[in-house]
Amino acid sequence: MVLDPKHTRQIRIDAVGGPVDLSGRTIGVSMPCPGCRYDLRGVPATSHCPECGLDITQVLASAVDPTVHRLPPLASPRAVGDGIVLTSLALASGVVLPVVGVLWAGAATVSGQMGVSTPVMESLTTLAAVLVATTGLAGCWSLKPRGAGPLQQVARRAVVLCATGCLLMVGGLVSVLIEGSWFMIGGLLAAGGGLMTSLAGLRAVLLEAGRRCRAFRTATFQRQRITPLLLATALASLALPASRVADMAGQQTIVLTLGAIGLIAASMLAVGLIYLVNNAIWIRRALRQPPPRLTELLD
Repeated sequence: MVLDPKHTRQIRIDAVGGPVDLSGRTIGVSMPCPGCRYDLRGVPATSHCPECGLDITQVLASAVDPTVHRLPPLASPRAVGDGIVLTSLALASGVVLPVVGVLWAGAATVSGQMGVSTPVMESLTTLAAVLVATTGLAGCWSLKPRGAGPLQQVARRAVVLCATGCLLMVGGLVSVLIEGSWFMIGGLLAAGGGLMTSLAGLRAVLLEAGRRCRAFRTATFQRQRITPLLLATALASLALPASRVADMAGQQTIVLTLGAIGLIAASMLAVGLIYLVNNAIWIRRALRQPPPRLTELLD
């Protein structure tokens, strides 16, 4: 937050130890202006960019993040960031690829190319199972507790839940590929339960690590919360198997209704998981390159 009183020459900006007076201070490091990329080194901190006129105090306020430096440090921030991204990618792959396969199958059916859709669906579902297994377990390895810190207990629980959830998802995706309605019903339920288990484990790690990322803390529309994902997963996991049961009973009207609900919920879930991956990338970037302290930027 920048304070610029109208009747005083002092301009202060928040830092870890409190507001810092910028009077007589200059930019002491090479810092490109966000507006025009002009190097601001040597420019007075209370002035404006010589090229585009951008207020330097606003540049400094956006470059520093005192909240991050007030938080206890993580034992291995790089590993935590990698684990969040890998686990999020695994969960997204397990949903996005099968949904794309189903939509592809629907498009092929409309165009009369039924023979084209089945191999594509099988290939995408198989790829999803492989990615969930490899990427998910790699993410769990990165998230394992290392030393002391605020994530030690949270990470242990996250690893157990995420690993269990990924294995359930893999089993569910493989079951869907096996011929037989009951295999598909069991596979959908297992995949949905595994996804919910993994999301529950990832949630606490995501929130704790996300406190160290300004973009994640302050985002509104682009920040993906876990609760809507859990609700969408539950709806899709119930509607799609129920649609299959109705099909076995010959209730075509119910099949169409439940199938549409399940597909819409699964599509919304896929979009939400893509947003979750984007949030994870924000957090990883912030953990790898934490914002500088204000004193590091000034002469």
